[in-house]
Amino acid sequence: MTNYQKLVDCETALKNLQEAVDKAAAAKVEVLIEVLPQPENLVYNEHKEAVNAAKDAFDKLTETQKALVTNSDKLNVCIEKMEELKTVQGNVTFDIERFTIGQGYFVEPIQVPFYDGDNARTILQRVIGEENYVGEDNYLKGIKGADAGVDKVVVPDYISKLGVLAPTTETARQYGNAYENNILGEHSYDSMSGWMYAVNNQFPNFGISDYTPKDGDVLRFQFTLWGTGMDLTGQDYISGEVIADISNKDVLTKALAAVNSGDKEALLKDEGVKAAYEKAMEIAPQMTAPQAEVDAAAEALNEAVTAVKEAGDRAAAQKAADEITALPAVNQLTLNDKAAVEAARAQYSSLTETQRSYISDDVLKILEAAEAQIAKLEEEASKPDPTPTPKPSPTPEISGSSSGSGNMGSNQEIEIVTKADGNARTGITDNQATAIWGVAALLAIAGIAGAVLIHKRKKS
Repeated sequence: MTNYQKLVDCETALKNLQEAVDKAAAAKVEVLIEVLPQPENLVYNEHKEAVNAAKDAFDKLTETQKALVTNSDKLNVCIEKMEELKTVQGNVTFDIERFTIGQGYFVEPIQVPFYDGDNARTILQRVIGEENYVGEDNYLKGIKGADAGVDKVVVPDYISKLGVLAPTTETARQYGNAYENNILGEHSYDSMSGWMYAVNNQFPNFGISDYTPKDGDVLRFQFTLWGTGMDLTGQDYISGEVIADISNKDVLTKALAAVNSGDKEALLKDEGVKAAYEKAMEIAPQMTAPQAEVDAAAEALNEAVTAVKEAGDRAAAQKAADEITALPAVNQLTLNDKAAVEAARAQYSSLTETQRSYISDDVLKILEAAEAQIAKLEEEASKPDPTPTPKPSPTPEISGSSSGSGNMGSNQEIEIVTKADGNARTGITDNQATAIWGVAALLAIAGIAGAVLIHKRKKS
């Protein structure tokens, strides 16, 4: 066997060994995925750890090994479903700043919800997209698409005064950016550059995955050009000496986020809000802007937005109040007014707590009284009608003359039967009729005779 053949055999054996290792690694992950419930049966708190374990194991595979996982589609669907099942734990104010190279915001201030298990990295990835995150789990190396270009680099004057070797616009452009895909990251435009993050204007001394967000936090990712953050803090990172007075922009950042994450288009139609917003956006990138000016800009923007929101709240409340007061008086309500009463309630229920505070108790009592009356009317309408007492049928009788003459006369009443043909007949056959008339004649004679006897007895 030649040495070359031995080399070929060794390469083949090594390839086979690597394939076996890859298949074994993929098979282990497949088992973790296989035991997961179907996505529609997932329960967040019950299956969170299992889904995360499968995801972490899959992420650690090489690209070759990932391609061997036959049920990766199920894992992806489970991950998406778990994201849907998460409940919002709070909101942070978030932005990405490139102020130290004069490129402004990469992501303007916004309100971002966070969920159970979130950290600074997961929040960042959700905003920019995981595919644009460059770095490791706990370290942000760069952000794809964040560099606007070397020609857009303008280094603020205060940075060049931070030290003898501090960069200027000219030196930063000369240094350039070696990354492709417009990645802005460590060593872009200076050997000491990179990304840092601040929470409530403080720079944590731990990695981004170790930060646990709290409702109301201000989370700002900031690009540092020089001094490992000296241009962001204004302090020498070794001695702690204050070299530049960097203003705190947290309150201003929150004010801008309230507009950007609200009904921005509608808010900026107001001239007061528009002017205040433009002023705030002008002063925000100025790292050394006087704190008083920063605070004044934030206050002006907040007041302008509040004024517009109050006007909107009052208008919404007035609309609801008008609908309530337009209802008929309680004693004039009918069930035909039920839809109007329900519409008034729906209008009131759609108001925010702030908007409801503008509606007086008297107006609300009108609505409540109307609802009570409608309920009363419905109750009454649901009761069954009382059963009417039947009238007794009159007993047919033949009455004699009230004159006492013994004659039946014209007051005699006789019941007649009406056949279906509409002719009035007695309903009695001829023979029967003859007998009846005979009886009637005898009764008449007896009546006359009786009357004569009575008369004679009275006379005697």
